[in-house]
Amino acid sequence: SAMVNSFAGAVASYSKAIEIQPVEIDARRNRAAILIDLDRIEEAQKDIDYLLELLPRDPQSIYLHALVLRRQGDVEAARAELWHADSIIRSYDVTSTRAHLPTLLVAGAINFTLGESDVALSYLGQYLQREPGHAGVRRMMATLYARRDQQERALQVLRPIVGPDTHDPRLLAQYGTALMRSGRHSEASQVFERAIALAPEVPQLHTRLALNEIAVGNSERAILGLESVLDGEVDTME
Repeated sequence: SAMVNSFAGAVASYSKAIEIQPVEIDARRNRAAILIDLDRIEEAQKDIDYLLELLPRDPQSIYLHALVLRRQGDVEAARAELWHADSIIRSYDVTSTRAHLPTLLVAGAINFTLGESDVALSYLGQYLQREPGHAGVRRMMATLYARRDQQERALQVLRPIVGPDTHDPRLLAQYGTALMRSGRHSEASQVFERAIALAPEVPQLHTRLALNEIAVGNSERAILGLESVLDGEVDTME
């Protein structure tokens, strides 16, 4: 897909930067994060080992290590690493943390992953004030609001990054779900249809659209949509 190609391109450019300057911390962190996203865990682990040897108390590298552990199925060890990174950040001077955007971001991500929603929203909200265009931060905040059934807040935080040129099916699915849960069914249908056009192979999108059609009383169309999923027209995504 286009997203995988752009990730592969980013890995290549970070690799080039590391080739020129091996102790390129940001490039290594970024490359590791993308490799995790691409499920290239062994390669990511090499970068993380390098980073942790160089900077054993770096919260960003510890967070990446926790993500790898979680992908490997070691949930307990992953949580322990997250708490370890969180305790390091809490030992920092609060003013320094607020002033340093990468620390705010990783602190928000750590607490998001740990389910500490109040703390996560505080860090992420501070980050967003300075970097309002960051889609990942907005998506994390919207997820936390949705878990609290604050759908209006979820919509509010997503709306600035959803437009006619949005090509991220995950973002559209999240926005559509918040619309559906807040009773905006016709708008939700349009958003789910856009997401399906971008990722027709994802069965969850078809199911969401069908559920929305049921909610709006369009049961015939919903049943057809669900049948297409059950008939195996759509491959199951891992």
